[in-house]
Amino acid sequence: MAENRSSGLGFHVLSFDGTTGELVRQQTPGEGSVGDVIVAAQYLLHTGTIMGFVGRVLVSVTGLVLSAISVTGLYLWWKKRSQRTIIKKRRRVV
Repeated sequence: MAENRSSGLGFHVLSFDGTTGELVRQQTPGEGSVGDVIVAAQYLLHTGTIMGFVGRVLVSVTGLVLSAISVTGLYLWWKKRSQRTIIKKRRRVV
């Protein structure tokens, strides 16, 4: 029984004609133009399967870090905005 192993950039894909059984196309990951390789790696990169379990952990950690940076930025903006409104109110009083 043949194993279906990934080369790290995806699986080998063989396409056959449904009526004749003739091989129509063979797609080997990592081969082709630079653009073909980049397009083929996009799904694997975004799901984290490009590096197995470590890749999935990295994608998860990156998502958490991006979320934390976004929330922190929003908090700092809100804090700075409230400081400006307090200063404007003080100027009006004086």
